[in-house]
Amino acid sequence: RAFEKKLQDYFDTPWVLTTNSFNTAISVAITTLDLKYGDGVIASPMGCLASIQPYLTAGMKIKWADVDPHTGTLSPDSVRSVIDSNTKCIIHNHFCGYPGDIDSINSIGYEYEIPVIDDGIECFGTTYKGRKIGNCGTSVTVFSLTPVRNPSTVDGGIVIFQNKSDY
Repeated sequence: RAFEKKLQDYFDTPWVLTTNSFNTAISVAITTLDLKYGDGVIASPMGCLASIQPYLTAGMKIKWADVDPHTGTLSPDSVRSVIDSNTKCIIHNHFCGYPGDIDSINSIGYEYEIPVIDDGIECFGTTYKGRKIGNCGTSVTVFSLTPVRNPSTVDGGIVIFQNKSDY
């Protein structure tokens, strides 16, 4: 709980949970957002396999959106073009410390009433318009704490919710 309190202070939000693994962090996000077997989720082909595997394991259908060649993050125009009636979530991976266009991706999510998961596996500490990834108005944000990520706790994950009711 002391670690969670430090993370709450760091991200300037009270809705932070830690988990035993990154996979569990994603599972918490999937459950919280009521994602189900067969649901379509939009993801980036630049995302880490560890970021995609939990959705596949849960039986979701990955729909790849193209990336912005300058940042390696999701192209909002491409995301919009692959949305269909089965799309239930957008997974917004922030590539190698570069934040994606969070405002545009979140706006698309709000417009279509599709939740967005910010995948922060590669961007702990990155800021977007003066706010840390994890506190940018996204439905849920997940981070990894494995040995190849910063910070590392040997294993673990972080889940940050936008609001108290999801928390």
